[in-house]
Amino acid sequence: MQAGLAYPGYGTMSRTAGNPGIRPAGRPWRLALLALPAAFASVWIWLAVAGAGTTLARAQLIDLQGHVVGQVTFSQAGGHASRVRYSVRGLVEGFHGFHIHVNGVCDAAHRFDSVGDHYDHAHREQPFDGEMPPVLVGSNGTGSGSFLTDRFAVADVVGRAVVVHAFADNFANVPIGNAKDQYWPNGPKAVARTSATGNAGPPVACGVIRRIR
Repeated sequence: MQAGLAYPGYGTMSRTAGNPGIRPAGRPWRLALLALPAAFASVWIWLAVAGAGTTLARAQLIDLQGHVVGQVTFSQAGGHASRVRYSVRGLVEGFHGFHIHVNGVCDAAHRFDSVGDHYDHAHREQPFDGEMPPVLVGSNGTGSGSFLTDRFAVADVVGRAVVVHAFADNFANVPIGNAKDQYWPNGPKAVARTSATGNAGPPVACGVIRRIR
C-alpha cells in the first residue's frame, strides 16, 4: 500500500508499506544548486580583498611630552603610489623635516632615538624612500597637507615610524657659511648631519604607522 503525504514547501513525499523511509522530492536539491553560485561569488570576493593587501594605514603623532599633536594617514593610490595626508598642532612655526624611519617605536622618554635610521628599501642615505615633502606649520602652530609619492606603497611602511623634525630638511643641499646652521664646504660635521637627518635636527613628533585595512 502506498500513500501520498503532502508537506508544505517540499512537495509530495511517498511512504510505501514495508519501507518506512521518506524520500523528499527534488526541490531541496534544486535550492542547493542555486546556492552554489552565491557561495563561489563570496569566495572570489574574499580572495580579491585579501589579494589587495594593505591599502590604508594611520599614525597618531605624539610630542616629547607624550601629548597627541596630530596624525598622518597613508592610503594606497594607483600602482605603487601612496597618498599621504597629515595634520599637526602645537608645533613651532616654519618648515619641518618629515621622514619615515625604520623602527616603529616612539619612545618620548629617550627623545625618539628609538626610531633608528631612515627607511629605504635599498639602505641608501640620500635620497631615501622615507624622505617626504616638509611639513609647513603656520603662526598658530598648526599645519596640514597632502601629497602623492611613488617611493613606497602603504604596505612598505606599516610598522615603521613617521617623524616630524625640529627644522627644515635641506634635501642634501648643504648650506655653506658662518651661521650656526651653515658649514664649511664638505666638512665632516656638514656631511654627518646631512646624512643623519638632512640637517633637520632632532625629532619633535613621532607616530607608529598602523594598518587600518
